[in-house]
This record gives sequence, C-alpha cells and structure tokens, in this order.
Amino acid sequence: MNNILPLGVWFFLIYQFLEQYAYYGIKSVLVLYLTCQLGFSEDEATARFHLFIFTAYLSVILGIFVDHFIGRFNTILLFSIVSIVGHGLNAMGSITPINKSLNVGGLFLVATGVGGTKPSLMSFAGDQFSLPEEAARFHKFSSLFAVFSNLGGLISSISTP
Repeated sequence: MNNILPLGVWFFLIYQFLEQYAYYGIKSVLVLYLTCQLGFSEDEATARFHLFIFTAYLSVILGIFVDHFIGRFNTILLFSIVSIVGHGLNAMGSITPINKSLNVGGLFLVATGVGGTKPSLMSFAGDQFSLPEEAARFHKFSSLFAVFSNLGGLISSISTP
C-alpha cells in the first residue's frame, strides 16, 4: 500500500505549524509588549493576556456553529482571513502612534481566528482520505499533524523571546 501522503494535506500540516508558531509567538511576549510598549499596567496587561487566551478557546465554539452553516472549507477560509487581518493590525499598530487600539483589536482577531479554525481543520483534512482503505495514511497524517502543531509552538517559544 502506498504510504505517501497526498500533496494537498501538506497544506494542513504547514498551516497548523504556522498558526501555532504565530499564536505562541504572540502569547510568549504579550504581557511584556502590553506593559513596556503600550503602557498598560501589569494588572491590565495580565487581564488582556488572559482575555486573549480565553477568546481563542471560546471562539472554538463559534467555529463549530459557523462550520455548521457555511461548511468546513469556508469556515477555515473565513477564520484564517480574520487571523491574518489581526496580524496585520498588530503589525500596523506596532509602527503607528495609535497602536493601542490597533493592537487590542488585532489581538482579538488573531485569537478569534486561531480558535475558529480548530473544529474544522482536522476534520476537513480527514476528508481528504478514503477510509477505511487509507487508514494507515490517515494515521500517519494525524501523527504528523500533532508533530507539526507542537513544533510550531515549541520553535516559536524558543525563538520569539
């Protein structure tokens, strides 16, 4: 049996790596950035840090509902665009004088985008395999998905600070 993964599923692996890299990169320096660069008090920064994480987890529920109405592909596309816009706002906010507003909005969008793709990403990737004929290939993909996800977070945590 051919154990090589279909070309299309590599997109999911790379996407998951990059998404985790970006999320954990923001998460690892967020309190420092909010206090040192944006002038929030330590208490305000800590509250916003926890709100960022909470939003990422809560938006998973939103992703489930959106997936039900517009489908997996469109859900992944929509929340990916939301996340990209959030990263863009964070980038613009870091170089403009009104950076507080842009960064707070950008953080909300990044967290919403990251969480919103979670319910759809793995199941949409699984749709690329014909089960039970390709069960071994799907198992290999699932393992690689976990590896890419954890590598994204690990490399980001090491390289970001």
